[in-house]
Amino acid sequence: MLTLGEKIKKIRLSNNLKQSELAEMLFVSEKTISSWENNRTIPDLNMIYKINDVSHLSIGPIKK
Repeated sequence: MLTLGEKIKKIRLSNNLKQSELAEMLFVSEKTISSWENNRTIPDLNMIYKINDVSHLSIGPIKK
């Protein structure tokens, strides 16, 4: 099963976005996106909803 960080990265890449582009869309820093993707920190629930809104994909189960 993928970690939350891996899911965020997979969503970002499937939408052909750079970390900086996703960061700009979510009004966070590029370092924040990197921290999430590397499982150093996790986004709060409100940010997870924003990620879903921006990507038009679900953060739910993603198959490898």
